Amino acid sequence: MNKISFTGIRNIGAINTIMVHNPAQRPTVNKCMVINLTNDIEGNDLDNFKAIKNKCKESLNGFTFPHDPNFIHICTKKEYDSNNIPKLYLNLKEVPVKRETLPMFSYIAKLLKRISNTDNKDMYTAFDFKYGEDADLYLLGEHKLSHLMDKNTYLSAIEEAFNPEFVKHQAQSINKDIEEQMRDYFA
Repeated sequence: MNKISFTGIRNIGAINTIMVHNPAQRPTVNKCMVINLTNDIEGNDLDNFKAIKNKCKESLNGFTFPHDPNFIHICTKKEYDSNNIPKLYLNLKEVPVKRETLPMFSYIAKLLKRISNTDNKDMYTAFDFKYGEDADLYLLGEHKLSHLMDKNTYLSAIEEAFNPEFVKHQAQSINKDIEEQMRDYFA
């Protein structure tokens, strides 16, 4: 019997990376989450996201996850070992901090808080998603995780990425980054 998600969200994965894009620059710390939004008896998470996105239409035009419109990819990026303010990325694009996008920042913060407070037993991840091609690509969004490491390391990383305790911790950590970005904006 398959377990059914009644939370409107499922297939939630998280990963931390340190990326070096240019040797002349500092590495970037990326805290990422991928979340499958649905509409179900507990709520309309997918429709709610689309409504908030439409509210911010001008500023968030084209902010659809390129691999699947039912998923969102949330990431904060910050230069490694710096005092710079983290930046929020939604579906692989930086979210500009301005009045028009504040509803999206609020939506994401509430979604992450909900995830961090979800019981482990309610965090459903489909086996085919977790061990298939989708999770491999969706976690980073731009690159397949399996192309960056050997098979054993990859399998360990996938287990960690979908561990409910790690997912909840990552949701809290990304939320703190968003709070820092908001404090800076309103200062």
